[in-house]
Amino acid sequence: MKLVIWERTAINWSSMDMDAFFKQENKIFKRYEELLRFCIPVWNETFHLEYPQFRAELQLIANENRGNLPGVDEIIRGESDFAQYIDSAADDTIIVPVDDDDWFAPDLVRLKTIFEQGKFRYVIWPQLIIGPNRKDYMYRVLKVPEQDIPESNNFAFTVGMFKEYDYKEIEVILPYHMSLGRKFLTLNKPVHIPGWFSVYCKTVASISFMGTRRKECPEESETDFSLFLKNVVCSNLKQGLTQIERKSEYVWAFKYLERVFELYSRLVVNQ
Repeated sequence: MKLVIWERTAINWSSMDMDAFFKQENKIFKRYEELLRFCIPVWNETFHLEYPQFRAELQLIANENRGNLPGVDEIIRGESDFAQYIDSAADDTIIVPVDDDDWFAPDLVRLKTIFEQGKFRYVIWPQLIIGPNRKDYMYRVLKVPEQDIPESNNFAFTVGMFKEYDYKEIEVILPYHMSLGRKFLTLNKPVHIPGWFSVYCKTVASISFMGTRRKECPEESETDFSLFLKNVVCSNLKQGLTQIERKSEYVWAFKYLERVFELYSRLVVNQ
C-alpha cells in the first residue's frame, strides 16, 4: 500500500512574471479571472513582493513541509501527472490531495494503517484552518468543525474508489479543493476519522480571502483595498502569533507559520 500526495495544480510560481500570470490558461485562473484582474495589480502596488513572488515563497514553505514527511511514497503534481499515475497505480494506493500552499502533519503516514486495518476507501478528518478570521482579520485557528466536510486537504481516497467515477465528468473539477471531495459524496460515504492530519494555510494572498472581501465590499476602490491589505498584514505582524492557541495536536504547524510571518514582514519592509 502506497501513500501518495497529489498537489492538484502544477503552477511554477518561481518562474512566473506578471505578463505570464495574466496569460494563464489553467482552470483556476479562468474561474477567478475578474477577481484577480482587480486584486493582483493592487497587491503589486501595495507590497514589496509581487503576487507570484509571494506565492512562490508560500510554495517553498509547503514543499519543505512535504519533504519532511516520513512514509510518503510519492508526490505528484498537476492534473496530467495525476491522470497518468492512476492508470497504472494499484487500487489500494492512497491519494491525499492538497493545494500548493497547505501543510500536512508529521504523522500523516498513520493513514496507511487506518486504511489497511479498516479496509477503508475514503476517509475524512476535521479541517483545521489557520489564518485571518472574518471578524477582525487577525490570525486564529479558524475552524475545527464538528461536522466534517471535504475542503482543502482533509480527505484521502484510494485509486480503486476514484476509478468508479467517469473521469471525463470529474476532470473539470480536479483543481478545485472542495468540489472534488464533495463530488465523491455522490457515490461514497467517507469514514470520519479523529485527529488533525493537515492544516489549510489561509493567507492574505488566498483567493478565498480576497474574494470574500470583494464580495462584502464590492464598491471598494483600489486605494481602499490597498489600505485594507496593508492594514491586515501590519496588524498581524504587530500582534504576532501570541493569540493563536498552541494545541499539541497542531503545534507542529507553528514552524511553518513563523515562516509565513517572516514572509509578511518582507511585504511591508520600511513601511
